[in-house]
Amino acid sequence: MHFFNPVPVMKLVEVDPGLQTSQETYETVATRAEKLDKTAWKSTNAPGFVSNRVLMPLLNEAMFAVMEGVATADAVDECSGWGWRTRWGR
Repeated sequence: MHFFNPVPVMKLVEVDPGLQTSQETYETVATRAEKLDKTAWKSTNAPGFVSNRVLMPLLNEAMFAVMEGVATADAVDECSGWGWRTRWGR
C-alpha cells in the first residue's frame, strides 16, 4: 500500500501487488483501504509506483526551470497551485 501525503487528507492509496500476490490478498488490502475512507487504486508491480514515476519528472522540470532562470520558485508554485491544484510544501 502506498499512501499519499499528507495521509489524513489525501484519499488515494496505490495498491501495488507483487508477482505472487493472490487476488484475495489484493482484495483484502483494497477493502482495508476503503475502511480507512481511502480510494484503492491498483497499479502494476513496478519500481517507484506509477504515481511517483509520473511525479518525479514533473518535479525535476520545475527545479530546472528555477535553476535555469526560466521561472522563479514562486512562479512555479503559483503555476502548480492554480494550474494543478497542488502546492509543493512552500
